[in-house]
Amino acid sequence: MKKNMFSVIALSSLLLGACASMSDDPMKRAAFADKTTVTLESKLENAKLAWIARELLEPDARREAAKLIADADIDVPWGKNEYSTLSSMATDAFVGEVGSSMGAYVGGAVMLAGLLTGDGSIPNDSGVYLPPILDGIELDTAMKAQTVYATTLREKINAAAEQYGYTAICLHGCEQNSINTAYHLIQKPSVTLQFDHQPKEMGISFFIGELEESTEEVVIDSKATGLPVKWVSKENNSALLLINRIDEKGEDGKPILYKADRTDGDFRLVKGHLWLQRTPFGRALMRDILNNPYHYVGGDFMRMLAYDGELYEFFTNGNINVFNDRITN
Repeated sequence: MKKNMFSVIALSSLLLGACASMSDDPMKRAAFADKTTVTLESKLENAKLAWIARELLEPDARREAAKLIADADIDVPWGKNEYSTLSSMATDAFVGEVGSSMGAYVGGAVMLAGLLTGDGSIPNDSGVYLPPILDGIELDTAMKAQTVYATTLREKINAAAEQYGYTAICLHGCEQNSINTAYHLIQKPSVTLQFDHQPKEMGISFFIGELEESTEEVVIDSKATGLPVKWVSKENNSALLLINRIDEKGEDGKPILYKADRTDGDFRLVKGHLWLQRTPFGRALMRDILNNPYHYVGGDFMRMLAYDGELYEFFTNGNINVFNDRITN
């Protein structure tokens, strides 16, 4: 997986307004209010989350997570025929031996210096792990996997908009095969609000970058996610989901679209206050939209990891227990 980061600096450019004016913003106060959490007691579950979002962690934490998962007796949820595609690699799973393919991956490639943090990690990351078949559709090429999952994500966003009383208007990437879509959500009249700080208008954007086959790390990927993983994100932070409040529009009266500063695609995102993503309402949206074992989003800009319908606090990156506080509100 290559280092291609949508950085903290780039994310901050999506924020509108001066910091001073935002200090009195109720939405910002809600974003920084105390959260209620429960602690995960299972070291193996911590290791799985650490591996799934491993690019956020330091190399030692990645190695520890890989070893715990490789050594664990995990029941596989797929059939014998599907598992046979992985079994030939099972002896290569990372268990500390010099020369194993997993050992080379975790102890070598992962040791490359981070581009920003200097410890082998990156500040924000997102990605997908996809099986060979999704919703009954065979994902026989990387591009098909991209477009099929992007379609699933659009369905999730539209369902969430309806659930919380919004009309979703597509601004960009409205075609069936688009891998980058931006929505303008407008609150319906006389809707009953389910959360404080539900804005009248908001944006939801995503892109799904290029995928590649999982190879050396396929066993650990599959044991961590519980899926027979075939496709993974090729670049770092290439499955971004952004939720923001719209406070500024262009001359045409529509929300402003921001061009993501990346080398792997010409992606557009709705510009607005990202604090919304960290409020109780934003967290509920993240849980609903990412309620699957395929897609994770997390890092410094959210101070959370979103994965499989749950959210976990994220404040440090030096050990595998980094995601052991699950957010409940």
